[in-house]
Amino acid sequence: MKRSILTAFVAVMFAVVALPALAQTAEPQSATPKKGAQMTFVTNSYDFGDIARKGGDVECTFEFVNDGDTPLVITRVVTSCSCTKAEYSKKPIPAGAKSTIKIVYEPHKKEPGVFHKVIQIFTNTADKRKIVTVKGNSIDTKKLE
Repeated sequence: MKRSILTAFVAVMFAVVALPALAQTAEPQSATPKKGAQMTFVTNSYDFGDIARKGGDVECTFEFVNDGDTPLVITRVVTSCSCTKAEYSKKPIPAGAKSTIKIVYEPHKKEPGVFHKVIQIFTNTADKRKIVTVKGNSIDTKKLE
């Protein structure tokens, strides 16, 4: 009796959870741009790996495209600490155009060790905010020798 109740319960749970997911159809792909401004990154994270703490600043660039139908405006960029700076265009990015955000990490401003920094990008897109991250391991040069 317990076995048949358990079997019935599993069958009902499968019907409730799996069948609606299987019944969904994929949205048709369209060549038309999405409504409003859109910010789509090629990648949203970067790993500097091991870097010398007193070896100078390191930088990376995040490339993105406005795949919407209106200009994209970056209203502000907020970094998680003063050791991280962001450089970006203050001009609107036209629909279909590409642009970049350059991130500069200054390892000498922090203690040695693993770091993970978050950069928040505020825009006029529907979701208003995008996040990119940088990480790495800052090592004192004495330990590298």
